[in-house]
Amino acid sequence: ADDDVIVQAWHPGSLDYFVYRQGDSGRFSRNFLFARLIDAEALCSPAVKQWIIDHRIELVNYRDALFGTHEMQNHLRAIDSDLFIRC
Repeated sequence: ADDDVIVQAWHPGSLDYFVYRQGDSGRFSRNFLFARLIDAEALCSPAVKQWIIDHRIELVNYRDALFGTHEMQNHLRAIDSDLFIRC
């Protein structure tokens, strides 16, 4: 439906020696170290950006999703982003 909201959480980041040695705390913390690199690569991918455009995926922030604001789309329009969806 047009009003469906799907939340996709990402944890992009870099990995240097300090981050690798420290990691996050917790049982599965090491799993997230390399996931950050994969997430960063995907989020910077021209192919992912084009997929978002081709499928007219509306990017929103939490306030947009919870309260019906349009902050993310207003921002994308202000910076003349290809990801802005014209309604």
